[in-house]
Amino acid sequence: MKFLMIIAVGLALTACTGINEAMTKYTGTEPITYDIVGNKWRIYDQPENGRLMITPGYGKSTSTGFKQGITYGLAGNPYKEADAFQPAATAYLAQRNCKISGGHLVLPYQYEFEYVC
Repeated sequence: MKFLMIIAVGLALTACTGINEAMTKYTGTEPITYDIVGNKWRIYDQPENGRLMITPGYGKSTSTGFKQGITYGLAGNPYKEADAFQPAATAYLAQRNCKISGGHLVLPYQYEFEYVC
């Protein structure tokens, strides 16, 4: 039982860290809606810092969250790995001749990429 409490506290702190990171870095950054092959993305771009945060559009986030909830998490979350976000971020940045130089998951559904132009 003690072990489960430690795991629960650790997960809660990890989530808080991601939320804090997103709020600290991206407060005041207006999202850009980017459509690629019929999929909408919200991109919080900060060219002055060489970074962006990308998240699926509201419809995709809602439907994926609903599937996870109704299946008690068995449906999985495809938005936890860079592969889910990178094609859209790469296409968006290519418009400005920029390339991804690094990145990390902020929270499920939110990924941050650093880039150079």
